[in-house]
Amino acid sequence: EYVLSYCSTKDLAMATEVNVLWKQAGRSDFLWKDACRRFWKDRVGMKELSGEDFPLFWRSCLSDKVIQNLTIRQMKAVFDHLLLSDIRKQIENCSEKSEVILIFRQYRNDQIAIYQFNDIWFGSFASSAMDAKRERILMKELCNPYGFDMYFKIPTDEIPLGFINLEPYEGHPDVMLYRHCVCYFEEQKLLVCETYNTSEGKEHHALQWELDGCCAVKVRQFPPLDITRLPDSWGWKLENVDVVMIFRDSKRTYDT
Repeated sequence: EYVLSYCSTKDLAMATEVNVLWKQAGRSDFLWKDACRRFWKDRVGMKELSGEDFPLFWRSCLSDKVIQNLTIRQMKAVFDHLLLSDIRKQIENCSEKSEVILIFRQYRNDQIAIYQFNDIWFGSFASSAMDAKRERILMKELCNPYGFDMYFKIPTDEIPLGFINLEPYEGHPDVMLYRHCVCYFEEQKLLVCETYNTSEGKEHHALQWELDGCCAVKVRQFPPLDITRLPDSWGWKLENVDVVMIFRDSKRTYDT
């Protein structure tokens, strides 16, 4: 394990294919827990990874055998996630490990996983690596409690006089972003836009929305918002010709 701890995750995965002994050593929880710590750093929705105790990936696809070997604390920690508050409430009412296992197993089955891993931390790492390639947003992610920052896109040669606090739009040198409000998609098909007026406080506006296919959202008469994954952060971006909405991270502190 000491020698393998210096390997990259790619080399570590290759080492497990050499023979049975190498596979046993290469699938060590010690090695893959550290790999998870590095891989998940600064990803949206992931807990801060300082300290020895941090949760498994929130969409880990683990076999029944592995789930049986998890501690109650490990299982509960998975559901201590901003998108899983409904399941966390169920877990809090459980007094027996068997009850927690049943909920954990049902949650795993609901993900329609094509593979279930037989190692705790290798399985969690592999689950996160596969999930990072997912291109369809979950309803839990779209209707998340932290919302989306909405920015107006302003061409650099059309910036009005007096506009301040503009932000560059990475990859678009001819466009600046103006943060307008925070938007919350509600499951009742309402989009709540929360703006902040220094003289009057917060203002709320609600608009109807609906999914437009599997990769876009339609808000009233406005052009559809195309949904794309942000590969570096695992967040999401909704965008049309006029605006950009960026998934808000629970770890960040936001100005009102």
